[in-house]
Amino acid sequence: MQEYRPRPSARARELLEGLLADYRLQPGDRLPSERSLSEAWGLSRTTLRSAVALMEQDGRLLSRPGAGTFVAPEKYTRRLQGLLSMSQSAAEQGRKVTTRLLELRRTECDKHLARRFNQVLGYPLYKIVRLRSVDGEPLMVETSYIPAQRVAGLENGADDYVVKPFGIMELQARVKAVLRRTERRGDRVLTWGDVELDPAAREVHKAGKPVELTYKEFELLKLLFSRRGVALTRDEILQAVWDYDYTGETRTVDMHVKALRQKLGEDIITTVRGVGYKMV
Repeated sequence: MQEYRPRPSARARELLEGLLADYRLQPGDRLPSERSLSEAWGLSRTTLRSAVALMEQDGRLLSRPGAGTFVAPEKYTRRLQGLLSMSQSAAEQGRKVTTRLLELRRTECDKHLARRFNQVLGYPLYKIVRLRSVDGEPLMVETSYIPAQRVAGLENGADDYVVKPFGIMELQARVKAVLRRTERRGDRVLTWGDVELDPAAREVHKAGKPVELTYKEFELLKLLFSRRGVALTRDEILQAVWDYDYTGETRTVDMHVKALRQKLGEDIITTVRGVGYKMV
């Protein structure tokens, strides 16, 4: 059988991923120079630049002319789960948010609304105007429009509604939002021996002491907890946690598993030879 050898660009990316994981580089940390990495790994600088450019597109790295290559800050989209709504923020401060409906009526798309909803003139909508107050003090007036078809769908039991034509990114965001709401309803503290994972609070404790995990380490651990007893392949883990298909071999999953074992114990994750990993 011919030995598999990844393409130079795939190998370069694999090595860069391993470098980030092995040394636990944080956003803002600078990578070794392009010249030193090329010499150490036996790669051409052109190949290394191509791999860096791809990881820049993924938001993993950031090149600054004359300064070097750095670990990029997390994308803002990855932080949205930690943001609080106005109602949640007020509740944490012991304040009460109230909403009063000022107007609800059926209307039709004018030129501005037709462009906004990508519909024809005259398309039916519901206009909703609400007054939001905090501790009885008026804070804002919200005006929103809902396609009339969406109201019928929601009344028939739908959790959300997307009006055609729609972008794939919007569809993915809406699906993830529904899944997060479903997870919140079923959130409970998950345990394995002396390890506890709280999905809602995004906290992990071992023997009663908090353990600090990176965002991806937490997501990986939560996935293995939720699929306990099931052997997951590296590709399945990449798709679920990193949300992308990666061509070629990667050490990303292995490095994150190694980090979790160092923090939580070697036996928390079992290696299934020829398959991937699982929690028993």
